Amino acid sequence: IAQATAAPVLERGVRIPVRLRRGEAAVFRLPPGDHVAVTQNLRDGTDTVLEIIDESGRVLAEDDDGGDGLASRLVVPAERKGNLFLRASVIGGGAGAFDVVLMDARGR
Repeated sequence: IAQATAAPVLERGVRIPVRLRRGEAAVFRLPPGDHVAVTQNLRDGTDTVLEIIDESGRVLAEDDDGGDGLASRLVVPAERKGNLFLRASVIGGGAGAFDVVLMDARGR
């Protein structure tokens, strides 16, 4: 989380390619406002998990894609206090490749 605090804020509408090795996760700082975070373009059978975490690392919300090539989707509410982060990983801590996209609350 310390690295994500110093990282740029995840911008709405920007597709971020993620490639993870076994046991890795990608963490992004979330901007204020209502958003929907999704994983897309899952490659090679990757099964993703998205989590919203607070500054202390506590998981506030989670969504896994359910397998079968479906993407994760997680609503990020505007009424929050402090910095929130989006952690993207692969189910079971495996390796995988996918894209992370932050959209507006309507999913655009």
